[in-house]
Amino acid sequence: MMKLLQNSKSCPILSKKISLSLFIYELTCSQLSRKAAQVIAYQYDKAKNIIEVFIEGTLGAQDVLDYFDVIMEDDTVGPGAIEKVHFDQVRDFAFTHVDVMKMRNKYEHLKRKKQIAETRFIVCNDLGFGMARTMQMISEAIEHPTTIERLD
Repeated sequence: MMKLLQNSKSCPILSKKISLSLFIYELTCSQLSRKAAQVIAYQYDKAKNIIEVFIEGTLGAQDVLDYFDVIMEDDTVGPGAIEKVHFDQVRDFAFTHVDVMKMRNKYEHLKRKKQIAETRFIVCNDLGFGMARTMQMISEAIEHPTTIERLD
C-alpha cells in the first residue's frame, strides 16, 4: 500500500505525507504489538489450576489491562485458579494512581468472572517487592487474597 501511495502522480507531496503517516502508524502498531507480546506472557496449567504470569521489561498499565482482557476471554482457565505473577524480569513500572484504580476495577471484574482464588507475587528485588506490596494493598481493598514470595 505504501508503494502505491509513493508512486501516485496526482499529488506527490500529499502522497509522501500520507505514505509517511502510514509508515509511522504501521511501525507504531507493530512496535506496540511486539511490545505487548513481550511484556506479559502466561501459561495455564490445567492439572494444577495455576496461571503462571511472566513479565519482562517495563510494565505499563495498558499491558496489565490487556492481560486481564485476555484472561477473561480464555475459556481454558478454570474457576478457582491460582495466579502466580513473576516480577523477577521487570525493569520498571510505568503507571499512575489513576491507572492503578483502573487495574483494580478490571481485576475485580476478572476475579468475579474467573473466580481467581489467590494471587502470588514472585519477586527478587526491591523494585518488584515494592510493586507487589502496592498491588497487595489494592487487592486487600477488594478482598482478594495475595501473598508475596521473595527470592533473594
